[in-house]
Amino acid sequence: MNPPPEVAPTLRRPRRPPPPPYPQAWYEHLQLPVSEGNERAALDELLTATEASLASLSGTVQTDLTTLAEAEPTDREYLFAAVRYAERRALQGLARRIDARTAELGRLEYYQTRRLNALGLQPIETEEELEALRAAGRSYTSNEFDW
Repeated sequence: MNPPPEVAPTLRRPRRPPPPPYPQAWYEHLQLPVSEGNERAALDELLTATEASLASLSGTVQTDLTTLAEAEPTDREYLFAAVRYAERRALQGLARRIDARTAELGRLEYYQTRRLNALGLQPIETEEELEALRAAGRSYTSNEFDW
């Protein structure tokens, strides 16, 4: 049985595949900072977890280096010290990167600013800009509107 002719166009399959669920711009947008408070909270939480992981490692860097210098490379102590040393170095590097990212939070462009720029609206940042805007004003004429 064939469908009625007026319904047939809606039943046809598209010739090309449907678009992905989200355009690439959305995925890029999700990686950008939302607000300074949000970024600071996320970085603080990450730094706290990093410091807790560092504190949970047994021994010190000096004892690990001593073990690495004195033990045979096939000993378990040597292998454990090598892993601890590598983990400690990675966590310390992460903590430095978190501190650097936290220091640059004031220079990042956040969602609200990106959105205003995308709409072609620039925020008023100085008193002179505000005064210039007030002085320019906006006048309406009767032919501007289609009543």
